[in-house]
Formats: sequence, structure tokens, C-alpha cells
Amino acid sequence: MVLGEEEIVQHFGSVRLIGGESLVSHRTVFSKDSKILFCCCGRRIRVYSTSTGDLLRELKGHEGKVTDIKVNPRNHLQLVSCSTIGDVIYWDYTDGRILKKYRFGGIIEGLLVHPAHNESVFLIRKKPFKSKETQNKRRIKEAKGP
Repeated sequence: MVLGEEEIVQHFGSVRLIGGESLVSHRTVFSKDSKILFCCCGRRIRVYSTSTGDLLRELKGHEGKVTDIKVNPRNHLQLVSCSTIGDVIYWDYTDGRILKKYRFGGIIEGLLVHPAHNESVFLIRKKPFKSKETQNKRRIKEAKGP
């Protein structure tokens, strides 16, 4: 604050969470012009207007829980999303259409999209967990030999 200026105080009311849990489990994403907010909500992606807060549409097409969303850096009207069952979907978020859908299988925890890599998506996959029983069987087999 500059000396001699008055501080402008604005009161916006209060925000209250009812139900005791977060409404968002994954990071939200803004469109390039910051006019649209995308939010992962189970198997759907909700598209909100940042100026009004209105829900504009829901993007439906994933069979598993949506784990990550990114705006396509090569086309700012497209969104790329992935899910827990290995789906990757390219969306036209202005009208909610699916442009491309791929199935890779396995749990995809996230994705990266870079403008230098045309039409490429880098997937972050969850490595399958091996139980202690499986690890112990392998150790016994290795100890016994072939």
C-alpha cells in the first residue's frame, strides 16, 4: 500500500462447506482465456463459467473416474482427459463432443500435453501393486532355483 492511500475493504460474504468433505478431489483447470473452469467430478467433467459461476455443461464419456484434465496447448478449444480404467479422451468443450477416444488399460493417474509434441500425450500410469504373498513366492522360487 502506498503512503497516503486509503485501504479499500470489500466484504464478499462467507463460504461454508456442508457435508465435511472437499468438493474437488483433483486439480481444477482454467481455459486459456480464464473464462471457463473445468472440474473432475467422478466419471464426468463439469464446465463452469468463471464470470457467472453457472454450470455450462457436463462432459460425459468416461467409464472410470476422471483423474486428470488438461487444455490442449495446440488447440485451446479442446480438452484432454484420462481415467482410472485407461481412457484418454479429446473433447471439444464448447459443445461437449468427444473428438477422439483411446483405451490404454490400467490406471492412468495423470497426463502431460506439450505443444512441441504434436498430437502426443504423455501418460502417468500407476504401477500395479504386488502383494507380500506374491513377493514371498518369488523369493522362495529364487531360493530353490530352477
